[in-house]
Amino acid sequence: MADKNLIDTLETLTSKARSQGADKAEAFAIKARSQQVWLENNRVKSVKSSPVLGMGLRVIKGKSLGFASVNNLNEASFGELCEKALELARANLTDKFLIIPEPAAITPLKGLFDRRLENLPLKETIGLAKLMLRAAKDYDKRVTIDSGTVSVSAGEKAVYNSLGVGAVERSTTIYAMIFGMARDRKEVSCFDYQTDGSRRLAGVEFEKTGKRLAENVVRSLGAKPARSFKGQVILSPYAAGDVFLYPLISAVNAQNVQKGMSALAGKIGERIASGKLSIYDDGILRDGLATSAFDREGQPHKKLKIVDKGRLKTYLHNSYTAARDGVKTTGNASGSYRSTPSISPTNIVISPGQATKSELIKSVKEGLLVTRFSGNTNPVSGVFSGTVKGGFYIRNGRIVHPVTNTMIAGNVFDAITNIKGISKKLVKVESSLLPYITTGGISITSG
Repeated sequence: MADKNLIDTLETLTSKARSQGADKAEAFAIKARSQQVWLENNRVKSVKSSPVLGMGLRVIKGKSLGFASVNNLNEASFGELCEKALELARANLTDKFLIIPEPAAITPLKGLFDRRLENLPLKETIGLAKLMLRAAKDYDKRVTIDSGTVSVSAGEKAVYNSLGVGAVERSTTIYAMIFGMARDRKEVSCFDYQTDGSRRLAGVEFEKTGKRLAENVVRSLGAKPARSFKGQVILSPYAAGDVFLYPLISAVNAQNVQKGMSALAGKIGERIASGKLSIYDDGILRDGLATSAFDREGQPHKKLKIVDKGRLKTYLHNSYTAARDGVKTTGNASGSYRSTPSISPTNIVISPGQATKSELIKSVKEGLLVTRFSGNTNPVSGVFSGTVKGGFYIRNGRIVHPVTNTMIAGNVFDAITNIKGISKKLVKVESSLLPYITTGGISITSG
């Protein structure tokens, strides 16, 4: 069980805020310890172990909001913290949609805390970083690691408000990233990066992560231009995250919808994509990096359909945007103790399709396999353009050669209506599970 002292502290803080004049009050706190090991230029560059500690207080006075935070949990700071928040509330404009949410049933989740991570010595974290580095370097002497990191966090978070919301949760995370290239005489491959993360120490495959990086950069040696045409591309899970996911999640953020900054405003229930595409946000996904029983406001996480067979089902809400739209929060309030709640997804999952990666390649008469995308995507218009990194030219269902000096461009909201295939295998990318996706009508410029 988590230490109840943290939630007791927040209850005391909110009570003090009420006694000093707040009509409603909410407090959020984090108490954790983190370790980080950084790689640079084929070696361990630096290490750091530090506490993460603080609390934030949100108050409503009349119909105005005030917020303040501190980097401690000391009761001696409560008076000043309350006064700062109330002073800001008195100075702010009124907003009739400001609310502190009511309590909702929260089901505690198992598997969020690994005692091995809580007690992991720093020297072992360094050893894991070296293991990942060595796996990449041993794969091929031409591999060079530019940077990387292994980070570990263990602790607890809690939220309490004056309406009776009270939730506390312990969790651990471990995350690995490695970034590099391959050199063969004067030729330099495309850069690539690979990641892995888990709530459990055993959930991260350090050697496989390093080896995947090495395989990708060595495979991209010998690249040459393809040709310019308009056709199909197969986006790897990493590229799909950059090209598709970022603008789509921005477009379903209720705050952006309400500000007129979403191409999907007013389209709930409409078909916005190919029937092959289904996307959901799963805040209770087993071993998900963003898995938690509750959000920043103490509202329960759940599995939420965003797009179902091409139809838009919902926007992502916190309590404020939900009040403005006259709906219930979706449990997507996010943020740290340093700010008021914003809106973010948790673990985004694109439902798997029916094809293998090989079958997707065989289905393309002429196109590109894009391993990584480096460019710009406008989240409002959906327009994207950028350089293909670690890409491959496909002709008559076969990979012909790796490509260089090649760019792709299009519009995300057009591309999702033109999806031709989705792989049955999903790959963990940060806190998402994503497939390979084939789409058409993409402008390819090479030369």
